[in-house]
Amino acid sequence: MPLPRLFDGLDDATAMPQTTFQVIHLLESFPFPRYGDDLLMALPSLAAHASWWSEVLVARALNSDEARIELRDIVEARSRHERERLC
Repeated sequence: MPLPRLFDGLDDATAMPQTTFQVIHLLESFPFPRYGDDLLMALPSLAAHASWWSEVLVARALNSDEARIELRDIVEARSRHERERLC
């Protein structure tokens, strides 16, 4: 399943937040290296239409000790240009 397409479906204007949380739970069910990498790649585009949901996704990842460490490792492995794009 292409995770970027699932991220694209998130929208702050949703009338059904419970459905969006189901999508988030589906995304989080993927192994973290894949989910974390795809999450980082999706964040810049989510800012335009799903900034609240992107904050939810990042907060949930940072609240997990294991995910936080893996996310740090993924970010550190990126080039400087890629890291700057995430800010």
